[in-house]
Amino acid sequence: TKAADVIFYVSDLAGRIIMNTGHKNEPGGRHVINLNASQFSPGIYIYTFNINGSEVSKEMVISQ
Repeated sequence: TKAADVIFYVSDLAGRIIMNTGHKNEPGGRHVINLNASQFSPGIYIYTFNINGSEVSKEMVISQ
């Protein structure tokens, strides 16, 4: 509902950041991030949203 500082990143299980959208001041509302799975090797990754310093992380699996 409000503007927020948003960082989205994807890391491998070793903690290396594979993709980072950078730091942005996003307006309130719904937003979409499109990922091209071909840029990732098959495996398990963790994606994280950091919104105004609060983080939420989830797993994703990339298969061939």
